[in-house]
Amino acid sequence: MHYGRGANEIIGDEARAGADGSFVLRGIPRAAVYMVGTARGHGKAVAFVLTTPGVPQVVELLLPKGATVEGVMLNRDGAAVPDVRISVKYTNKLADRLYMVQELFDQALAEGLTVTTIEPTHRTRSGHDIGNVGTFALRDLDPRRPFRLVCEHEELGTMESELMYLEPGETYGGLTLTYQD
Repeated sequence: MHYGRGANEIIGDEARAGADGSFVLRGIPRAAVYMVGTARGHGKAVAFVLTTPGVPQVVELLLPKGATVEGVMLNRDGAAVPDVRISVKYTNKLADRLYMVQELFDQALAEGLTVTTIEPTHRTRSGHDIGNVGTFALRDLDPRRPFRLVCEHEELGTMESELMYLEPGETYGGLTLTYQD
């Protein structure tokens, strides 16, 4: 669990949920904060909360079962390419959520508070060991959010995959991404 109020700025403490799933974050200033809950095997859950110091709030975060993409990176000649940085780029991240939090944003902005988002991303590298050259796996992706894979290589440049969409717990295996000229 993280929370923030500036572009990629983590403020306050990180909290770990107990065996019953409960957590406590202390020391949050008065602000509109974007809370992110994550757990292995799950996509993330988010909540926008208008906080007041000293006033406890109950926030429920329901984490969906994470999705997985597995595949291989190839060059235009069909050879596997190691050491490609692969990251997930979710589309419309603000537009996805704006309708859910418009009232909170309006109230926070009217009070002169900073409204922020933090968007953790998933990253990996294509393999370079014998037997897995060019292969990759991205796990615990956020299901039901359209995304593209952004592939970056020092010599081959940057490319993006087609738009993808996965259901909770779904694994998309056997994806082949090919660098073109």
